[in-house]
Amino acid sequence: MAGYWLNEYFPRMMRGAQAVMPDVEQLRDALGTARSRVANYVPWFIPENLRDHFLYSGKHRPELYLEERYRAGSSGFRRFGDADETSDGVKRLARDIAEDRIGKIMAGHENDDGNYGWVLADKR
Repeated sequence: MAGYWLNEYFPRMMRGAQAVMPDVEQLRDALGTARSRVANYVPWFIPENLRDHFLYSGKHRPELYLEERYRAGSSGFRRFGDADETSDGVKRLARDIAEDRIGKIMAGHENDDGNYGWVLADKR
């Protein structure tokens, strides 16, 4: 989540959302406690034609984050967003979309690790 382009506009909200997600070491520790281990990790990238809505489902459609209704449906915004940051972030995002800067910002956050990932664990 640290690499999501949403960090450019809503950094405190994203830090809050990140804080409740286990990192790789926490996942390995939990699996070890369960006498399991990570056998494989398969990165998953948000497709452009995604129909479900969750925090990062607007990856390819940044205009979705301008809609209050869309943000209200996201646990990240509901749980960790604050009015001042959201208002400021929405204004800056709208400006970057209107001035055609959003593509460059989004491209600067691309990675090969996936937006999410599937973890396959083996029981020891």
